[in-house]
Amino acid sequence: MRTILTYSGIAWKLLLLWFLVHSLFFIGYSCASQGRPDGGEKDTIPPKVIRSIPENLSTQFIANTIVIEFDEYIELKEAKKQIYISPPLDKDLIINVKGKSLEVKIESPLAESTTYTINFGTAIQDFRERNVQNKFKYIFSTGTFIDSLKVFGSIRDGISNKPQKEAVVMLFGTEDFFRPSDSLPYNLKPQYYTISNEKGHFEIDYMRPGSYLCFALDDKDGDFKYKRSKESMAFHPSLIHTDSIPLIDLRLSTEPTDPFLRQAGHDKYKQIRFVLRGEAKSFDYQFLPPLDSSITNHLIHPTTATDTFSLFLNDFQKDSLRILFGINDSIIDTTLIFKRNYDIPKPKVELSPKLVRPIDTLFLKANFPFKIKKNTFARVILGKDTTWQAMPASELYQLEHALPFLLVQSKNAGAEVLIEPNKLDFLGGLEHDTLLLNYKIPTSESFSHLNIILDPQWDENFILELSKESGSFSLSIPFKDKIALDLPYLEAGTYQMKLVEDKDQNRKWSPGLWHLRKQPERIFYYEEKITLKSNWEVELSWKPTQSDFILPEKTEEEKPTPSPQANPGK
Repeated sequence: MRTILTYSGIAWKLLLLWFLVHSLFFIGYSCASQGRPDGGEKDTIPPKVIRSIPENLSTQFIANTIVIEFDEYIELKEAKKQIYISPPLDKDLIINVKGKSLEVKIESPLAESTTYTINFGTAIQDFRERNVQNKFKYIFSTGTFIDSLKVFGSIRDGISNKPQKEAVVMLFGTEDFFRPSDSLPYNLKPQYYTISNEKGHFEIDYMRPGSYLCFALDDKDGDFKYKRSKESMAFHPSLIHTDSIPLIDLRLSTEPTDPFLRQAGHDKYKQIRFVLRGEAKSFDYQFLPPLDSSITNHLIHPTTATDTFSLFLNDFQKDSLRILFGINDSIIDTTLIFKRNYDIPKPKVELSPKLVRPIDTLFLKANFPFKIKKNTFARVILGKDTTWQAMPASELYQLEHALPFLLVQSKNAGAEVLIEPNKLDFLGGLEHDTLLLNYKIPTSESFSHLNIILDPQWDENFILELSKESGSFSLSIPFKDKIALDLPYLEAGTYQMKLVEDKDQNRKWSPGLWHLRKQPERIFYYEEKITLKSNWEVELSWKPTQSDFILPEKTEEEKPTPSPQANPGK
């Protein structure tokens, strides 16, 4: 529930008068002294509530205006974010600051026999020193008693595991985890809600007994409605029953959208590009009549999951092509591609990787499919030495071909490879000039050696991910139970290691899926950065346990103060 914030004209006049009087006092005093006027200590005490009308924790509440008086002048900070009422109302609260008082106007009808909580978060602070009153709540009931149950927990990002602040955590009253609760986050406002704090902790109190679905959102538009694939979400894996309330741990993730074709066109020379919304596991296609007889060879790339596919053609003579396509073996549609005229480009060719380790295979890569013609030789120049090496002929058009013969034994040397004009046969009739390509073979002493023994203490399918902070290297290895790795040729630098639970065995991290009630896969991070230096050998042993994933409870500073009835204003 958002708030509308106003300051009354009388309050402004009082504050202006107060400011002018004190300004004149300090100006006069500064002529005689440069220190603190009274020499006293700085005020560090937040505003305290003196009284509330109606009283806090009132029952049989019928008022539409609440006045809260403090012991000093106050102001509000980020009131629209921090002040909200739970359960939510149809209309916003209207908040007025009047000197030492706060006025709250309720313009929506209240439900019968319901306990409401107005949370002020960190909005209230004193006027002079900005000391924040961050533990005050105003509670009232339209019935004869105040509901007293509560739930609390933490919310974090599903990938980084970092606490998530300002996430909206909601409770929906329901007796069925699957139906009708399936539509609750999409269509209805919650029965209760709260907002997570800086440390990702949240608390919903003054609840009535019952069973609740707990659902959380990165609610970008503040309407309590879930927009799949546009907002991150989290949910507790079962209904919460108030007779046995668990500590709730929520992990935000963004559901993937169902893939569909967003754009298709002839955007490069003899190349059609399909751009999807969402990632597809597979993309199939078929040309429909009238066929273009000039198309005798074609290649789709890539063949792995992605959101963009390129269809390379040997020719394209007709004005248009109609193509039947399928996404993930289920979504079938057609698209019409109109021909555009392009100048014949020069292909781009390179060797990869540029820095070749003894365990690497060197590849010849291009931006258009090609074959290596028979009886093709490459001139390899290494320092003052030159040799001619036969290149392996290929039958299929591909975007890369392995060149295992180029991995020579020389150390810490740069090598050049010369390929004569048009020795590569490009799909589409592209021609190339003389190619002069290079790569480097460093010494083994310039690398670092890493040995890892990873022994998770529970039975599951896993993925070990090792990545360099600079982003120049990443390694992903699926395994089960336990793994020992010998990695002898790693670049010096700082690395991060993490363990992913691969429950669906798709060899990558998977987000949560609300419609399947599937939680995001857990990620465990090795607690230290791994520093590798040249000619070092490092050994690591890691035995992660499931308890490593449990978040600590709230600190003493975060725990709520006693009931306002026992200790008002705190």
